[in-house]
Amino acid sequence: MSMTSLTYFLLVAATVFIYYIVPKRFRYVVLLVASMVFLGRSQSIAALSLTVGTSLFVFLISLALGRCKRGRGFLAMLGVLVPAILMIFLKDILKSDSFVVPIGISYYSLVLIGYIMDSYWGTDECERNPLRFLSFTTFFPIMTQGPVTSHRLHAKDVTKGWDLSIENIKAGTARILFGLLKKLVIAGRAGVYVDAVYSDPKTYSGIYILLAMLLFVVQLYMDFSGCVDIALGTGRLFGITLPENFDHPFLSKSYAEFWRRWHITLGEFLKGYILYPILKTPLMQGFGEHTKRVFGKKTGKKIPVWCALFVSWFVIGFWHGGRFNYIFGVGIFCAVIIVGSEILTPHFTAIKKAIGIKEKSRWFAAFQVIRTNLIFMVALSFFRSYDGVVAGFHRWKLLFTGISGGFSYGLIPDAFGMDAKDFYVMLIFTLIVMMAGSVTDKSKKSLYDTIGDCPFALRYVVYLGLIMSVLLFGQYGTGYDAAAFIYQKF
Repeated sequence: MSMTSLTYFLLVAATVFIYYIVPKRFRYVVLLVASMVFLGRSQSIAALSLTVGTSLFVFLISLALGRCKRGRGFLAMLGVLVPAILMIFLKDILKSDSFVVPIGISYYSLVLIGYIMDSYWGTDECERNPLRFLSFTTFFPIMTQGPVTSHRLHAKDVTKGWDLSIENIKAGTARILFGLLKKLVIAGRAGVYVDAVYSDPKTYSGIYILLAMLLFVVQLYMDFSGCVDIALGTGRLFGITLPENFDHPFLSKSYAEFWRRWHITLGEFLKGYILYPILKTPLMQGFGEHTKRVFGKKTGKKIPVWCALFVSWFVIGFWHGGRFNYIFGVGIFCAVIIVGSEILTPHFTAIKKAIGIKEKSRWFAAFQVIRTNLIFMVALSFFRSYDGVVAGFHRWKLLFTGISGGFSYGLIPDAFGMDAKDFYVMLIFTLIVMMAGSVTDKSKKSLYDTIGDCPFALRYVVYLGLIMSVLLFGQYGTGYDAAAFIYQKF
């Protein structure tokens, strides 16, 4: 069941209706039933059984952790390794298109691992109701592409049972419509061009490759954030506030800041359960003392952090898939840029001072934003090279060797199943989405709450405009699967 399908929204509508008419203490059961329907319609019975079985296994391990005084370390290790090994085996060995691979395995596996570690550390209360636990771990809006939730922070919000709020319904509806706009109108068009160029490197070079690299940034953001908008909007219909996964990343002035604004929940998980625990280990503590003696206190205390960052970024790349294009594109490459920029910061500062660059000037801020987005484009160019990192470098060679080649709209209809009009539609709606994002970045109120607070007539003009935009412009090229989300396979 795709999150862009009519079936999905019929399920959501029916669930919302039933949710608010049953007593509060049973509302989590309504969500659990809806989640089982969603998962049952979206995958095989074998995959659904693995999803439920893994969750219940972790539930039992957490109960044992709460009762046992001896062997807790072994139990915790077992609770972490089982979902982790299943995730790696099913996703990276059997591959995501296998009928036994559960939908959203990368996301709910992280939730289960975080829950076990919190239970072991004593930072989270052990859930004693298996149905409540399942209603949280299988909450259907976030099963496709997240965001990554934490039982410690979000479980009570999901299982509480909220009162009907018209404000939530209005804001949730607006967010879902924006998500559909991003996915079906913008990402769909960008994906047609990107797939055509990346699948035929012998034909396209120069400006075509550069445009494909730029459009993949657009495609990935609109596809990923669009799915998250649908998920968060759906949660809002039930009064559930799920964590944000994006915070206007394209306004970032540094690459480190960019990744604090992009896929936020994955970054928070890695910091809380990988980076900080590594830094607290006796081995890393001893290594830190050694580096302080050798390199001095200021530099020495940073070296363990840099090492832990490389491990964390490797895990991020590996989490996306065992292929090296993922490990390099959104793993090692990112670690090199972030750590390298921190090491070279004193030199950059000296250069800026020598040539008279003012840090607070608008043009320098614009340069920082453009530079950051170009670095991200480079990273994604390797990430998108499904045929390997070597092929990614080859595309960069073709880009520069054929950069003088002209760009002709006349080639578009035959090569991509689309025409110049599709490019203009994509461009216009991309600008609308980005402008709306830049405005709300300066306001504490979300765009969706702002729309919900508009006068009745204006609000429904916006709703109608979004619906008509999706219906009229939600077009896709020949062979393009509009229902598939990019991050669904990770």
